[in-house]
Amino acid sequence: FHCDPEIVHPLGAPIVGLFRHTFGRSTLRRTDELISTTASYASTSREIWNYTPTVIPNAVDPEFFSPCDPAPRVLGGLPGTSGFRILCVGRLVELKRTEELIVVGDGALRGALEGRARASPSAGRIHFVGRVPLEDLPEYYRACDVFALPSVSRLEAFGIVALEAMASGLPVVASDIPGVREVVNDGLEGYLADPLDPRSFAGRIDTLLSRPLTRARLARNGRVRVLCSGVSVIVAISTTASARCI
Repeated sequence: FHCDPEIVHPLGAPIVGLFRHTFGRSTLRRTDELISTTASYASTSREIWNYTPTVIPNAVDPEFFSPCDPAPRVLGGLPGTSGFRILCVGRLVELKRTEELIVVGDGALRGALEGRARASPSAGRIHFVGRVPLEDLPEYYRACDVFALPSVSRLEAFGIVALEAMASGLPVVASDIPGVREVVNDGLEGYLADPLDPRSFAGRIDTLLSRPLTRARLARNGRVRVLCSGVSVIVAISTTASARCI
């Protein structure tokens, strides 16, 4: 079960309600095994909270996403050669709340976001990479200092990009919403912020900007959690690769 259905439209609520009481309910009743990616989402979901689903977290490959040095070709395409870089990876849609951050991705809001970036005091410092091939994605994580996950909707039921960032050695600033808070422990692998308060989010990022030792500690904790805890599956890590990248 990925997430509760949600339609952003004036008629969205009645359409979702009709689905929940017909096809959605029928599907759940006929299911032999129901899986949720986090316990918190399983217990708060409007759809599955009373079905007692099995919890199996999402996984990432910590050899593919690792804190090695970024490729020069990626660094050369980013604004500036030094400084503090904040990364956000995801679809450019309303629920991701990416209008407050630098993003890598594509979607319906890209044109509007680029227009706002050009008109802002930070024009020239905000870089829209667009859709990138999967094989290039780890390089963008490695080229940045902090990862941001500002989603405000319950459609963000896990936040696997946060797990990718942690595997890549980045501290994470994420919205404090069900599912995501089970991936990122506040103060351990990153910080959780009020999803409806941009100043809260900015304050968390400012804290990491001014405290390099804190950034390094949270980054180490995130990488260790990916390697050692039940939140991910370790996939074919060689001794050489681990020694080089950790």
